[in-house]
Amino acid sequence: MRIQYRSLAALLCSVQLTAVCFAQAPGRVEVEVLRADTAGPLAGVKVRLTDLDGTPVPAAEGVTGEDGKLTLSNLAPGSYRLILNHPKFGGETVTVKVEEGLAASYKTALEQSGDEATFTVRETREPQKELTQGDVVDVRADRDQEFIQRQIGEHTLQNVLSTAPGVQRNSMGQVHIRGEHRGVAYEVDGVQIPLPTTNQITQMIDPEFQQSIAVQNARTADTGSQSGTLVQTETIEPEKPFASYQVRVGNLGQYENILKAGTVSEDKNWSVFVGAHTQATDMYLDPPSPTDQTLNNYQRSNDYTLKVKGKTEQDKFGATVSYVHNNYGYPQTAANYNAGVRQDEADQNLLALFSWQRKLDTDSDLDLSLTYLRNTQRATSNGVFTAFNGFDPTVNPELAEEGLPANPRNAGSPYVPFYNLAISQIQPRLEYVRRFGERQRIKVGANADFISSDQSINITDPGGGGGLPGGGPSFNARLNRNGFLGGVFFSHTLPLGDDLTLNYGLRADRFSNGVGVDTGQLSPSANLVYKLNDSNSLRASYSRTFQAPPLELDVTGSSSVLPQRISTYELDYDVQFSDVVGSRLALVQRDFRDQVDVGLLVSGSNIPLFAPVNFSNAVYRGIEFTVNTRNPLGWNGFLTTTISEAKPYNTSPLDPGIPTYNDHDQRVQLTAGLSYKWENGLSAGADMFYGSGFPQEALSLYNAAGINPYGYSGARIPRVITNLNLNYMPKPSSDGPDIGGGLQILNLFDDRSLINFYSDFSGTRFVPQRRFLFNAQIKF
Repeated sequence: MRIQYRSLAALLCSVQLTAVCFAQAPGRVEVEVLRADTAGPLAGVKVRLTDLDGTPVPAAEGVTGEDGKLTLSNLAPGSYRLILNHPKFGGETVTVKVEEGLAASYKTALEQSGDEATFTVRETREPQKELTQGDVVDVRADRDQEFIQRQIGEHTLQNVLSTAPGVQRNSMGQVHIRGEHRGVAYEVDGVQIPLPTTNQITQMIDPEFQQSIAVQNARTADTGSQSGTLVQTETIEPEKPFASYQVRVGNLGQYENILKAGTVSEDKNWSVFVGAHTQATDMYLDPPSPTDQTLNNYQRSNDYTLKVKGKTEQDKFGATVSYVHNNYGYPQTAANYNAGVRQDEADQNLLALFSWQRKLDTDSDLDLSLTYLRNTQRATSNGVFTAFNGFDPTVNPELAEEGLPANPRNAGSPYVPFYNLAISQIQPRLEYVRRFGERQRIKVGANADFISSDQSINITDPGGGGGLPGGGPSFNARLNRNGFLGGVFFSHTLPLGDDLTLNYGLRADRFSNGVGVDTGQLSPSANLVYKLNDSNSLRASYSRTFQAPPLELDVTGSSSVLPQRISTYELDYDVQFSDVVGSRLALVQRDFRDQVDVGLLVSGSNIPLFAPVNFSNAVYRGIEFTVNTRNPLGWNGFLTTTISEAKPYNTSPLDPGIPTYNDHDQRVQLTAGLSYKWENGLSAGADMFYGSGFPQEALSLYNAAGINPYGYSGARIPRVITNLNLNYMPKPSSDGPDIGGGLQILNLFDDRSLINFYSDFSGTRFVPQRRFLFNAQIKF
């Protein structure tokens, strides 16, 4: 049977690029000082170095020039105190560590304090590792909390990920990255966490509590091989005691309460952060109709996060716990809702992780982590259903064969679903790092994911939908299993000259689903970066990845789906025009073997229950271009576009169940945005995104049968959405609480013309109606 896909691909694309350049001279400190009020350079700042005991370093002092910059050179490797002083702007001190072949860069902004200048002491700054971030020779897409608050309308992890090039997101919370159908690999507070479930549309950890989110496309042996992209998130780590409360209210039943608080010890060795977030809306999932969007389409959720971090002279410890509880309804058509159909689901995610890093000596570390992840889902129904009337085969046999309805506006709700899924995973990880100078290091390690799942599904078809697996009047499945996914890895970052760096590695993975599939793979990877000059670089990479299939049942109720194997080839050109403007052009091709496709378990339904199948082979080809600015004040803008193609293909003409294109294929995606931030804390911004749409097969079939349900007859239907954002938050003050607020308008022009629930390609089906969201915030 052909699976119909439920996928709303969205792209709000922007990228924060970091410079890719090596230090040119051993032992130097590069300082840049800005005015906090104008973000312009601050001249006349006296800069000097002392050792940790306060003894001045000979010839290591100077004054910043008109550009606010100063370089102190010819420094022996070691740790120093960097001291800044200005007669009107005060100063600060920070500890920097200088090693041979690396420039320790420090950039700060000082505030004018009138006649009484202030002086602060900051946390230790490690050397700036510009080219090899985490040993991945790659430029990442970095998102900080300011970006999340300013640019993104819906503060969900999936929406944040959608701002990276090559990433698409559907309405069920799934993200598709460079031709993939399912989830990505995640790292929280430096710890890689187990596989996310495909059925789960509840996020694992709330972005409101994230200090930064980075999307890293290049893969190395030590970062794992479970997906083509690694998403690295860092939970908020307080620099000083604080508390904040934010409330958001809007139309369509929207409200949010966000509480954040943190404290840190006087010696900065221990910190604690806690967060609580409650929210609700009357429009959560894609509705079956663009006009009636709130018919049992509610959501109520509670998110809680706790983070504790500490360190001693030789050890670093971290623990993070996140709990998310989400209740929502399955939206219905007006006829189903009026008939009394009520179907609901409750999801829960519990994530707990612990990390320990031991400094063995000055050149080697040992990292140990342990992660626990439990996902549960429970669906309920009041037993009410409405009948399904299939298309008349004498009018159009193809529409009838596809199981499409006679009335595309209201197919009925023929199914009564009940299911209970619980999946627990425990993942230990061990890693050893050995450094040989600044630009060379070796990593070896191992990880293991122990998977325990209990999945039961009961769906009946009293309304005659006929779309259940097996084609019968009911579908029942129960599966208990213990699976395993683990591997060992080796990774080496090696300088091949002053301007050339190679990272290569090998990983061996093993996967067992516990009921018949037991396989593995050796996965090599190589990333080569050539620095053209201080602002331009070229990167070429190859990686072989081994991706385990989803943990849920497949369409037939068995579990024979094989892991997906991917070869990725990428060529990048990166340019840093200035400290705040960067750009990247990338050419990507990915070749899939046994591609895992994830479609709805019950085709054509609105039951958010998914199941995997294998395609024989598939390919993704894309051109990605991004440019982005990052100014602390004033104008910021971004432009990102991806021109791509994602399609499976047959190795056998006897396999007719493979579509022409993947359901998330959007040939052209483009996002642009512009914002301005004033000195008083007021900011304004607008962004838009465009998706070219998918082949809309069912629409042309309905039109051929004399039915034009929504007025479309073309092959693809594009979508364009524009969002506005206004926000005010004053600079932190010491004499009382800071109060701010804002307004967001999502889908400003309220274009809801897209509807195509019964197409094989459903990625552009619906656009939520215009929404308003007001917020107020207080910080202590």
